[in-house]
Amino acid sequence: MPPQRNRNAPSPVETKSHQLTSPQSSTKTEEGSLHGTLVELSAALAILEAVEPQQESPGSIRYRTLEVEQFDSASKGSFREGFDIKLSDILWAFAVIFSKSRTGKHVVASVLREQTQEDDNSKSVFTLFLTTNDGFWPDEYEEYKRRWEKTVNCEKTPLGFPSALWKYLTDFCSDRISDYAEQARKCVLGIPRDEYAPTTNLKEECNKTFDDIEKWSHGIHKLLIELKEDLSKRSWNKAVLVNKSWKALLALSDNSGRFQHLIYDRQCPDRCDLILKCVENLAKVRKAYLIFAKFQKILLQKGAQLKIELLGKTYASEAKAAVDRLISDQKGDKMRKYIDQAKKAIKGQKGTPPHCEIQMLVHFSRADKKGVWNLIGCSKRPCYACAHLIKASDFLFSESHGKAYHQYFLSIENWLEYEGNGEIKAAIKELRKKAVESVRRYRTGERLCFHAEPDSPTFQHWRFEGLRKLDTPPSTQ
Repeated sequence: MPPQRNRNAPSPVETKSHQLTSPQSSTKTEEGSLHGTLVELSAALAILEAVEPQQESPGSIRYRTLEVEQFDSASKGSFREGFDIKLSDILWAFAVIFSKSRTGKHVVASVLREQTQEDDNSKSVFTLFLTTNDGFWPDEYEEYKRRWEKTVNCEKTPLGFPSALWKYLTDFCSDRISDYAEQARKCVLGIPRDEYAPTTNLKEECNKTFDDIEKWSHGIHKLLIELKEDLSKRSWNKAVLVNKSWKALLALSDNSGRFQHLIYDRQCPDRCDLILKCVENLAKVRKAYLIFAKFQKILLQKGAQLKIELLGKTYASEAKAAVDRLISDQKGDKMRKYIDQAKKAIKGQKGTPPHCEIQMLVHFSRADKKGVWNLIGCSKRPCYACAHLIKASDFLFSESHGKAYHQYFLSIENWLEYEGNGEIKAAIKELRKKAVESVRRYRTGERLCFHAEPDSPTFQHWRFEGLRKLDTPPSTQ
């Protein structure tokens, strides 16, 4: 059966051909082992990290767009019809829902597989694969994922589902919401990023910006003033803050047609953009929840099932089981008293694993890809290194934020295990070549175009999409 295409899918950039060229070099280090390649790659990324984000300008690489498709269609039912929701939105929503905070070890990547159910080939089962930067999932995620599966895999929506699940989500993502709220508080009150009190200049910028917004839309101004007053308090109700931000984002979406009036008539454009960005960030958790609610409703109507797989958890669980096995023949307490200490060490000594997108890529370089949609979603844009590695694969992805992280490759032992994986090894060598070339271009004075805002892949999407259709609370079926 030919690959099936998702009508509602985005048009992400196509990955470049994965017929990779080997780096051309005369130095012993570059011609040597994967270990030598990783050492030089880490050094090049450290230089790029120090200078500026390294996003190639659009003219330097020619991309063509294509739709998301399955690697090998495994679904006999026409379950893509009537979804009225983008695959990229579903993947982003689940990545945010399972990402407790916005950066660092909690960044999450997602991939979706669609297959037919074993007992009824007219119905689908959707398997959501998740990976995290941390490399493993704490035990609490098992119960968390079961709650989301249970919401879908039932004959009807449970009573009290909207309010109960919403509270469950806001409690789980408390750190993420707090980070966004603190960013927004400093932004609307005119407090510099690393300071604790507003400055006269920034406070004046905020006042001028709110005056401009009031002239543009009195309704939006009123909502933002309410949000500002809440952020000025010593303590916040996180769920209330997120809901108010979502309400403001809806109003922005409804008035997006008139946004040009604000662009041409604002005294402090940078401050205005920052305030609107903070509103969008603070509303992200609500948006992710509503996307899930819409997806859940569709799956219930179609009789489809949802399965969530947390990839990478087996390391901790298997290693802990090995600890018990190794001391099973110990009769006394001499060794047993160190069990907890040993298990904690296993949990904390993994080094720096590859970012979640690459963990996903490596998993599907070995696993069966039948029925898998060729798009990797993420709660954060991919970095410079991840973007280049994904380009060498069969997967599509969102734009990179362009920042290089040299620490990414310092834990070399986490990458040497890919010595036998030809695809990943070739991609790493090609990345080293590109990183070194970028360093040389920068030395010659060539300025590279760059993106910022790695945490805001959806910034100002309210200008181009109707968010009002999402704002329908799930009902009991």
